[in-house]
Amino acid sequence: MNNHASSKPSTMKLKQTINPILLYFIHFVISLYTFLTYIPYYFLSESRQEKSNQIKAKPVNSKPGSAYRSVHSLGGLASVLYPGCDTLDRVFLYAKDKFKDKRLLGTREILSEEDEVQPNGKIFKKVILGHYNWLSYEDVFVKAFNFGNGLQMLGQKPKTNIAIFCETRAEWLIAAQACFMYNFQLVTLYATLGGPAIVHGLNETEVTNIITSKELLQTKLKGIVSLVPRLRHIITVDGKPPTWSEFPKGVIVHTMAAVQALGAKATVEDSPQNKPVPSDIAVIMYTSGSTGLPKGVMISHSNLIAGITGMAERIPRLGYVCPSGYFNTDKPHPRGEILIGGQNVTMGYYKNEAKTKADFFEDENGQRWLSTGDIGEFDPDGCLKIIDRKKDLVKLQAGEYVSLGKVEAALKNLSLIDNICAYANSYHSYVIGFVVPNQKELTELAQKKGLKGTWEELCNSCEMENEVLKVLSEAAISASLEKFEIPVKIRLSPEPWTPETGLVTDAFKLKRKELKTHYQADIERMYGRK
Repeated sequence: MNNHASSKPSTMKLKQTINPILLYFIHFVISLYTFLTYIPYYFLSESRQEKSNQIKAKPVNSKPGSAYRSVHSLGGLASVLYPGCDTLDRVFLYAKDKFKDKRLLGTREILSEEDEVQPNGKIFKKVILGHYNWLSYEDVFVKAFNFGNGLQMLGQKPKTNIAIFCETRAEWLIAAQACFMYNFQLVTLYATLGGPAIVHGLNETEVTNIITSKELLQTKLKGIVSLVPRLRHIITVDGKPPTWSEFPKGVIVHTMAAVQALGAKATVEDSPQNKPVPSDIAVIMYTSGSTGLPKGVMISHSNLIAGITGMAERIPRLGYVCPSGYFNTDKPHPRGEILIGGQNVTMGYYKNEAKTKADFFEDENGQRWLSTGDIGEFDPDGCLKIIDRKKDLVKLQAGEYVSLGKVEAALKNLSLIDNICAYANSYHSYVIGFVVPNQKELTELAQKKGLKGTWEELCNSCEMENEVLKVLSEAAISASLEKFEIPVKIRLSPEPWTPETGLVTDAFKLKRKELKTHYQADIERMYGRK
């Protein structure tokens, strides 16, 4: 008993001795790890900091208002990405020769579709997809070459227009490459455009051939084909539609596969290839029509090549620049509308000389410029920061400038908001807003506040407007908006804004003029006029 009792204190003493040793060892390991990892971190972060502090751009000359240019291109702007590749067909040929058997385009088969209800009440179409089916660079080149050859056999001539009205898919890119190879001027139209806009684009460009999908042919083109008198051939990228009798006489529908087969059989003598030059038009790209009918922007091969060349240097560092509030003499940094000059500036809008003159101009040295409509500011290191949108700037009665886009960006991501349009008037001192609320969120808010009624009654309720305004004001303060930027009054809209209502474009951009007209009575009410 005595021996056993005397051994217990020595065991405890041993544990007390071991515990500090173990702690010292753990501390040593952690310190060693921290030291070893700090060394590479120090040098890597130092390198990034040095690069961040470098001068990025300088004025081309000492004159006030001089254009800024990258310090790497002060002697001249880059115009080609690879030597000898000065047109889009040559760029693709270069890529095909370099990456012949590599994967280029992958398409997944849609196995099934189902509706998925989101937490905010919205319904999204969820698709179950199969494995990728890949096309190599060589595969795409052959398909594009044969398709272009087939189009020539159907009567498509070099330097004439051909339209593509199709969703984003592999066949879209194949068709585009075919047009670049054979020097067809590709007319692109948003797949979301309405009937009048589509008819306008097709008739303005006088196309005889159009490339589309089976779905768009059935849902959008079939009803307007008779309004495009020059149309002769419709090529569907995904098979023939089920019915044919409703198309006007003289209009023939082909599949893309059939046109490719026709091109594969043709000889060089039957269908000679006419190569483009850099100054030829590559694309006539129609806008979404935010200010009326869409405009066709003429883009040459050299425009696109120069643009690609400049973008290639910045792709790893691409990011979104938020707009924030205009003279090049402003202190401490020059501010004003951003003008872009260089070989990548497009040729203007197709058959729209007035709008071309408004947005494009040439200086005394023959340099072509595009007025972007964005307000920018140059930092001391030459970085250009977009701080506002010219068309969205409104000067309030007290002299403050409000960026409507900035206000909307700060509030539109609220779960309570599906869409919002800020509005201001120079004869008044505060901002108002038109709001499309989320039905589920607004209904829940109404229940919490004890408010009842139909959807329309809730949206027309002054009490509901005040409750939503409280939420907006809190979000605006959290987003660091100035007091004069925060909407003071709002109007809740029970109707969503869709392209069909005419209040947003096909790209779902706000049509401010149309929104103002639509809500004119509410504007007068919120600004205290009868």
